[in-house]
Amino acid sequence: METGPTAMDRFMATLSEVFELPLYLATLAVQATTAGAARWLLAVVTWTLVGLIILHNPVVPVPLGSRTAWVSVETATVVLFWLLARRTRVRW
Repeated sequence: METGPTAMDRFMATLSEVFELPLYLATLAVQATTAGAARWLLAVVTWTLVGLIILHNPVVPVPLGSRTAWVSVETATVVLFWLLARRTRVRW
């Protein structure tokens, strides 16, 4: 003798229907946020590299004033390139 769904089965089915859409929307929101963060990071890295290109150009030198300032810029440039090489798995 076969019986129909129990009250608990009906409750669980209703519960899954109620939470299915919010869970789907939350998943989409997380994916969109992750994609947005990746685009933002790419934009920051791109503009940082553009700034470094302008700063290090040999045609129009940029005076920073002191040797200490240039050492700081050079150190930051090396660290940035090292981090980018590790991130993109480029082997030198």
